[in-house]
Amino acid sequence: MKKISILLVALAIGFACKKKDNNEPAPSNPGSGNTCANPNLLLSLECNNNLTDASCVPFTVTNNGATYDLDRNNNANKALKFNGTSYLNYPNASGLQPALPFSISFWVSVDDSSNWASNYFMQSNARPNGGYCGYLIRTDAVGRINLTVGDTTNSTTIGALSSVVLNSNTWTHYMAVVKGNNNVDVYINGQKDTLCALSGSGNSISYPAPSTTSNLGLIGGVSFSTNNGRLKGKMDKIKIWNKALNSTEASAEYTNSN
Repeated sequence: MKKISILLVALAIGFACKKKDNNEPAPSNPGSGNTCANPNLLLSLECNNNLTDASCVPFTVTNNGATYDLDRNNNANKALKFNGTSYLNYPNASGLQPALPFSISFWVSVDDSSNWASNYFMQSNARPNGGYCGYLIRTDAVGRINLTVGDTTNSTTIGALSSVVLNSNTWTHYMAVVKGNNNVDVYINGQKDTLCALSGSGNSISYPAPSTTSNLGLIGGVSFSTNNGRLKGKMDKIKIWNKALNSTEASAEYTNSN
């Protein structure tokens, strides 16, 4: 009888514990649901011998003649080399048309920092009717990286000219955090460029209507052909966010991608 009583008590305790467990929240399943480590990352090209987009909603990027080469750490096939005629296209899609604020970063090494005609890095879309739209990133005549943002009309633009002159054949990490009129943060190698010259007037950005065939984005070039409009140099770790990265995040991006 004593053994039976002990057994009944044990069963009762086990049932109580089981009931309690069933009332607790179920553990999350990391492999289920729409989870994403960085939902604000719109485009992420690691350039590791492929053009796979590592963002949450991957886009197809088309290669027009760029080749894979040594990166800043001399790892083979870990960066893209542009020869002055090659470039990449990325879609003219609403998912790659961030409103303000947004952030862009990449590593770049130019063959000749003083050859502004060969130092075009990114353009979000071809310019409709000659009007500035989206964003355009290139160097000026002395090798400072210049970013412009427009609303397709030429009347509203935002500009940010870095004070840092690029050195030829030297890897540099660039990030622009575009917030609005006279409100752009530029980081060079993880450090804020406090002497960056801001210009223009406007708090908006516009893009052409999405299309599968026209007004495509470009990396390693721009849509207009003045002096060819293509990069001679290398690029790596190309990213676009639909948020304003802060100084801590900008520094971490430089460090983690180095």
